[in-house]
Amino acid sequence: MDKVYIALATFLTLAILMPFSFGKALLWFCKFLIYCIGSPYFIWRWKKNKVLKQRQQTNYDLLGKYVVLLGNNPEILKYLRKLIESGITEKDFHLVMQVNLENLKNFELEKEREIIRTRLEEEADFKKMAIEQQDLLVQSKLSMEQIKFREQLLDNLYKKMEKKYHL
Repeated sequence: MDKVYIALATFLTLAILMPFSFGKALLWFCKFLIYCIGSPYFIWRWKKNKVLKQRQQTNYDLLGKYVVLLGNNPEILKYLRKLIESGITEKDFHLVMQVNLENLKNFELEKEREIIRTRLEEEADFKKMAIEQQDLLVQSKLSMEQIKFREQLLDNLYKKMEKKYHL
């Protein structure tokens, strides 16, 4: 306990003498002491930022390789950039890229299937319409034949009447 009082008294004495040259030396000593105590934190923070920058650079390189496959979709690229800036690891980012590519492939396949489905429906509609048109054509041919037959009957009847009545 006495040592604490002695250290405190020494510190106060030196603080009082600060305007003098000995006080400036004490100030420099305190700064040096603070830097020595704080340096592990600053070194750790610097190392952490360096690792984060390297991780981001690696992830941006990976994103650059996949950007063509993603089709320059701004929403996906914005999402991936946000993940990179948040400090995602390379392994997790690679998994996210694989999932996004798989989803994009599935979306493209579903889009192609939908196009094929609509084409098939259109073809079925065209076939149905062609069958209906064919039926109408057959019916109109039958009607035409019936009209021709009736016309021929009427002609024959007219000729018979003409012969009979000598018109």
